Amino acid sequence: MSTPAASPDWYSAALHHGYAVCFYGPQLGVRTPPGSTQVKYTDAERLEEFRTARGRGLVAGGIIAYRNNR
Repeated sequence: MSTPAASPDWYSAALHHGYAVCFYGPQLGVRTPPGSTQVKYTDAERLEEFRTARGRGLVAGGIIAYRNNR
C-alpha cells in the first residue's frame, strides 16, 4: 500500500473548504506501471490510465468531510 505525502497546500485547501475529494481503484494513475519509471510515466499517461479505468467502472470516488486532526 502506498500513501503519497500531501503538500502543505493540500492540507490548507482541505481545511479551508472543509472537504476533500477521494478516489479509490486499482488504476488511478498514481503507481508507476511495471517496466516503467517515474520519469517515463508522463502526466498524459497517468490521465489516460485514470480515464480508461473510470470508463471500465473501476474507479469510485466521494467527497469526504475534512477536519484538522493532526
